[in-house]
Amino acid sequence: MKGKLERLTKRSAAPSQGFTLVELLVTMAIAMVILAGLYSNFLLQSRVQARQASTVDALEDLRLASQIMSTQLRLASNICWDATNKRIIYQPLGATVMTSAACNAGTVDLSWGTFQFKSGTAATGGTLCWDRPNTANTNCDQMMQGLNSSSGFQVSPTSNSNLQALRSLTLKGQYKSVDRQSKDLQIGFDVQPRNN
Repeated sequence: MKGKLERLTKRSAAPSQGFTLVELLVTMAIAMVILAGLYSNFLLQSRVQARQASTVDALEDLRLASQIMSTQLRLASNICWDATNKRIIYQPLGATVMTSAACNAGTVDLSWGTFQFKSGTAATGGTLCWDRPNTANTNCDQMMQGLNSSSGFQVSPTSNSNLQALRSLTLKGQYKSVDRQSKDLQIGFDVQPRNN
């Protein structure tokens, strides 16, 4: 029994072997590869999330702008399109009566309201302005930005022969896709003014 105990003591008294330098370097290299993969995955997920947020923001802006516009235009007595200034002009109930001649000339009475599209650069996009009726402010009260710089606001029909005609409006917003390309989102709606 004493011999057995001595052998056990000798084994446990022997210095324990650690890792060699090569083993440590290989382990560290594998760990670095795994960490690099996790980091690149995290960056990709962050970019995708940012692009999705951009899409959702653009869509929410389009919906809000279309709701405000459709509400105001459906409560109007008359609507006309001023192609020169890229704006839709509307006559609220009780305002100065709108005429086709005034619309075609682009003349706006202060009692009327307008929704005007202002082109921008490809980077900034176009802007939609709202000049409310019965205000002396003719500056751009910015309602929405980030519209397609060339075709962000479209109205059909463009003729002002019937100021109570059904009109189709389209708003085109822009967002950045995952591959960082500008893409269009659009929302369309029809409006017809109230009968007097």
